[in-house]
Amino acid sequence: MGQFASIILSVLFISQGAFASTAATETFLVGFYSDVIRKGLLHEMAQEKILQTDYIKELRISVVQAQSDRLNKWVSKNKFAVRFAEKSLTWKADQVESAPLPKQAKGLWAMKAINAGEAWEITRGNRNIIVAVTDTGTFRDHRELKSNLWVNVGESGKDANGKDKSKNKIDDDGNGYVDDLNGFNFVWKNGNCTDDHYHGTHVAGTIGATEGDNSGIMGVIPEVSIMTIKFLNDSGHGKTEDGIKSIIYAVNNGAKVINASWGGDEFSQAMADAIEYANSKGVLFAAAAGNSFSDIDKDPHYPASFEHPNVITVGASSDPDDMSFFSCYGKRSVDLAAPGSYIYSTFNPRWGTAHHEFYEVMSGTSMATPHVAGAAALVWAANPSLSHLQVKEILISTVAQAKDWNGKSVSGGILNLGAAVKKAKDLALK
Repeated sequence: MGQFASIILSVLFISQGAFASTAATETFLVGFYSDVIRKGLLHEMAQEKILQTDYIKELRISVVQAQSDRLNKWVSKNKFAVRFAEKSLTWKADQVESAPLPKQAKGLWAMKAINAGEAWEITRGNRNIIVAVTDTGTFRDHRELKSNLWVNVGESGKDANGKDKSKNKIDDDGNGYVDDLNGFNFVWKNGNCTDDHYHGTHVAGTIGATEGDNSGIMGVIPEVSIMTIKFLNDSGHGKTEDGIKSIIYAVNNGAKVINASWGGDEFSQAMADAIEYANSKGVLFAAAAGNSFSDIDKDPHYPASFEHPNVITVGASSDPDDMSFFSCYGKRSVDLAAPGSYIYSTFNPRWGTAHHEFYEVMSGTSMATPHVAGAAALVWAANPSLSHLQVKEILISTVAQAKDWNGKSVSGGILNLGAAVKKAKDLALK
């Protein structure tokens, strides 16, 4: 936590003992002070067998393949040019295994717990508001999700040759990505961002399922645009470079909220830079607190533990008053809780059981976070003039106080969607 401020202000380089000497080539992220300096050093890097494989221009970060000892020496020699260098980390989906669904938690108990009905009397959302789900992808043909998927208008319709823009292998809108109709897949490097897992589909449903078939499933914001960005693979794991590109893609393509139901225990300056980029563009970043039932003030869990003002970190509750047995907490690090146990939502039928092909119960701070991401979007629908930091303040200040969260989070309570939307609407009327 406290290390972030000092790291961001200091010259970062790899200490002699940071990486064990090895002959193996690994992936690293190198942050430069300027693009001009980076370009001037590319030839020297190549001579040292530090090979740039990708460049993230918004953050001035090179993705390189190198042996750790070679990179270590080169960075030590070029401290004037390099802000930081770090290994590419692995991030994973923040879910836990659910026990059988208890009788008292049938159906959408979570929507009742957060007073969603009261909020929906004011607004059910706005499809001009985009929520980006950075995850395993989304099952795009799900009957509850397909009408709420974000559509990139520059990649829809026919091109000059009468071909479908979403399949013509051309970057029709010039945003740097080919055929990204509903988002992008940074694992496969193409526009096919469908879910080959199930985590992302479940998260997306909590945010914006439509109740299109009267199944009783409805997301926090039933009218919204869900941008699907896949950077977690079919086992729910993803690389830092793909995660930061996911964040940048979301920001550059108009997302107001980014849902991050994933995390890891190691600090990443590259990830911190990406979240700051989102903050600079007025984008709220909802992060899962983690599932190790630990105090992340003491044992950080990232990105939840970053101190950026646009990060809203979410713990999990199992009913309107208590804390889920697995949820991380932190008086400074966790902003509020939301329902995260036994959450019934949309599911990828590839992984479904005979009775729950399109819906399933899951638990985790992964399941709590989309309640808050959806709530942020609904607050914006009630009052579009709000800044991202005002939306965060409204969500925190309107929680329902809960005994288990007293002293365990910034707010001491659990999301109260009805109160948050009402406050946003009242501010709009003033």
